[in-house]
Amino acid sequence: AESKVGASEVLQKLFGTDAFEVLLVSDPASAEQAFSELSPTVVVVDIEDGEFEALTLRIRSAGVKVLPIGLLEQPLALLEEVRLALR
Repeated sequence: AESKVGASEVLQKLFGTDAFEVLLVSDPASAEQAFSELSPTVVVVDIEDGEFEALTLRIRSAGVKVLPIGLLEQPLALLEEVRLALR
């Protein structure tokens, strides 16, 4: 997802508070390990990346909400526009 929308810094700023921890992974093995070690409430996945399909199904079956990265593309683009306008 990071390469798709450049989301890591923005997500960490938006959600990386005391209430939320943002962990970014770029491959299914790292994502599997992180999911096994943590108890996420929400997971954002590039659902168009077939490499994450099996893990996405497993996460959903565990009752965790899975959001497609596409839901963040428009809001992140708007934030970038505002940031550039404020320069």
